Amino acid sequence: MAEESGKLAVAIAAIRAGDKDIGRQLILEVLAEDPDNEAAWSWACDVAETTEERIHCLRQIVSINPSNEAARSYLARLEMEVPPSARPEAREVKWGFLLLQWAFPVLLVLIVGTALVYYRHDILSFFGLAPLDFDSMTISRSYDQFIIDGDVFQITFEQQRRSEFSGVVRHASAMRVRECPILTHDILVTSGDYANPDIVTTRVSNHHFTWRSAATRNPSGRINLLHTVPATEEVYRQLLEVRTWDEVVITGREILTINRLDEKGKYLGDWRDAGCNTLLVQSVTVGGE
Repeated sequence: MAEESGKLAVAIAAIRAGDKDIGRQLILEVLAEDPDNEAAWSWACDVAETTEERIHCLRQIVSINPSNEAARSYLARLEMEVPPSARPEAREVKWGFLLLQWAFPVLLVLIVGTALVYYRHDILSFFGLAPLDFDSMTISRSYDQFIIDGDVFQITFEQQRRSEFSGVVRHASAMRVRECPILTHDILVTSGDYANPDIVTTRVSNHHFTWRSAATRNPSGRINLLHTVPATEEVYRQLLEVRTWDEVVITGREILTINRLDEKGKYLGDWRDAGCNTLLVQSVTVGGE
C-alpha cells in the first residue's frame, strides 16, 4: 500500500516508534474526518487493544473495499474465535468507534460552521496562530526586514522590479505557518486554460499546487501559487477579501528567502519557495475595483 500523507503519516510514524496511544488518537481524528479511509481502518486494526475492536475495524475495511481478501479472511478467522455474545454487535466497542456514528454529524456541523466564519472573516486563531498585528510590528522602509515580538524576519528579494500576477483565482486560503507568521495567504492565480475548470482541474494542499487536464497536455495561460507577505495593513485587509473565482491583479516583489533570527541574531530557520511564488504584496485589485 502506498505511503499515506498528512495526519495518518504522523500516526503511522508514532506507532512505528512505539507510541501507540498517540497513534490511536491521531487515527481516530483521521477517521472522524474521513470514515471511508481504508488505510486508516487498517492501521486502527493493527493497534486495536481487543479482538472485538479488530473485528469492528475489519468489518469497516470489508465494507469499504469488498475485494480486500486479506481483510475478509482475517475477519472470518477472528469471528470463529469470538463467541457470539462477545462480538461487537452484542456490546459496545471499547475504542469509541461506535461513538463516531452519532458524533460525526455533530462534528461535521461544527466544522462547517467554523469554516464559514473563518472563510468570511479570516481572523480566527487556530493552534495559537493569529493574524498579523501591524500595530506591534516594525517594517523597514525597504520591506527587507519585519520584526515581530523581537524576532527578525530578513527578506532577500529575487529582483528589484515588481512582478504582476493577473487572472482568475482558483484557490484562496489563509496561510498559517508558525515558523514564518508574516506569510498570510495561499492564492492560486490562473489564466487561459488554467482558469477554465472544464479544461483544467486544480488542487492546493500543504502550500503546493497540482493541476490535471484530460483535454490537453499543454494548457495555455499561466498558473501561479502566491504565498503572500502583505507590505501594509491595507494590503492585508484587501487580501482577506480575495475569494475563489475572483478576477485579480496582484503586484509586488518576488521573495527568494526569508530568514528568521532571534533578538540576539541567532538563526532560527528560513522559508524558501519550492516551485511557487512567495510575494511581498504591494497592491491588490479585485474585479473592476
